[in-house]
Amino acid sequence: MENVKKNKKGNCVMEELLSLRGQAPEFQLRADSCACSHFDWPRGESVLYTPEERAGFVDELTEKTKRIFELGRSVSKAFVEIGYLLREINNNYLIRFACIRSQTFEDMGDFGFKVFGFQKSTTYNLIGIVTEFGNGEGGLRKAYQDYSQTQLVCLLPFTGYERKMFTPEVTVAEIKELRAGLKKYPLKEWRGSDFGKTITWRSELERVRKAAAEEAVAEKKEKKEERTRGFLEMLSSAESSEPEISSLSPQTEAADVSAETVTESVPAAVGKNRLELKNREERKKWVENVFEGASPYWTISELDLKIYRYVFANGAKLYRFNGVTYWEAWSTEPGREDTTSKYFITDNKCPKFDMCRARSVNQVVDWLTEHGKEI
Repeated sequence: MENVKKNKKGNCVMEELLSLRGQAPEFQLRADSCACSHFDWPRGESVLYTPEERAGFVDELTEKTKRIFELGRSVSKAFVEIGYLLREINNNYLIRFACIRSQTFEDMGDFGFKVFGFQKSTTYNLIGIVTEFGNGEGGLRKAYQDYSQTQLVCLLPFTGYERKMFTPEVTVAEIKELRAGLKKYPLKEWRGSDFGKTITWRSELERVRKAAAEEAVAEKKEKKEERTRGFLEMLSSAESSEPEISSLSPQTEAADVSAETVTESVPAAVGKNRLELKNREERKKWVENVFEGASPYWTISELDLKIYRYVFANGAKLYRFNGVTYWEAWSTEPGREDTTSKYFITDNKCPKFDMCRARSVNQVVDWLTEHGKEI
């Protein structure tokens, strides 16, 4: 029989699966179907079947197979009756004595594929639908009559009480999203009676989406902070390996740290003489203008970050970090870009960069006041 077409993901489309082509095959009695006893699944015991009984299995299988082909040409809700027929074939194990031109069947999945072109999952899904949602009389229970075949397939993995929270308005994509979300963010407290009342598919979908969004923000912040710490450690390592201040000049280049992510430039200035800043107003103005027109000491393109440096007469160093992407990780509002420049000062008390020691302009002025005689 001609193979059924598949969609881009490789899964058979139900409408194509049920649009069966060709004629139903004629089954023959298997040549190896001897009169020895066979295990009967429904009875749970070994039974010795007569030749007439073995032929009866094949006739019944042929009859049900022909009906499936007839249903396949009408589509609509035919998948329900097809599911019942497949379940009867499976439960009564009608394929045990049958073959097509000496070709036998390993199981129901193999039978569905060889005879109808169904993928194995489709055969078992059709059986699962009538087993889980059927009314036992050839149709679906009232609660599931307005669902499509694809929706019902997606509902199969849910437990009976979980299915109560769904309505036919839910889309297949939403069912799949919710199933994945519940695996990662399960309900902490619930009762079976809550489903369909206080717990609905809409409320749960909103909950798992919110949880996923919060986790994504936290992961983004954590990764950025981790990456930032790495760059600060790299910067501290490079700074500690520099020559003594006395040998530096304004044209000294930064140490070669990472050619891929760091563009090096000259320092803004090296203070050989002490600053003559008389009051707080002058100190604040100095901080705001010291890097005016200066080239960045380091440019880290990966973080969209520019670093400026000033070396004081006592060897302490003032850094200004400009970079909205870099500082987003420490913003008080998740997702907000903080455009304010941040300052670092390294000295004998704080020789390495520490994210918790970032300073504002006023905090730098306080430091200048404290160390006025040294710088």
